[in-house]
Amino acid sequence: MPNKNFGRQHRDRQRRDTRAQWSATTQGFYEPSTTGCPETRQEYELDDPDFRLMQRLIVCDNKLVEYAIVLTRFQAERWVEVYSVDTRHGTLHEHKSGHQRSGDRRDVRPLYTQVDVQESFDDPAMEMVLEKYRRMRN
Repeated sequence: MPNKNFGRQHRDRQRRDTRAQWSATTQGFYEPSTTGCPETRQEYELDDPDFRLMQRLIVCDNKLVEYAIVLTRFQAERWVEVYSVDTRHGTLHEHKSGHQRSGDRRDVRPLYTQVDVQESFDDPAMEMVLEKYRRMRN
């Protein structure tokens, strides 16, 4: 009788080997030094008055090195974060519930350089937040 787990075990081992090989050949994730870099916060009203968009930007030497884009909604007499996208920890990732539940983080793409951070800002990060806003609003 053939071993039912062989296929899965083989695929898992192959996946681990591929990850280890990939990690050894690529540089680490981007972790900027933000010491002494100014942080700006901007808030934008959207078409629906129950929603707001907030940005936290850290710029060093006129280059965007880290950001967060947060969608908030007015609920129970206060503004509540309902969705966010940020670049902390060297990856572009989203928080599907806006940090309201544990384990709500989903990695979108790794970031290796400051250029990766800058390029991810408009697309896909901003587009992801606006798409979430459109879905929640309807």
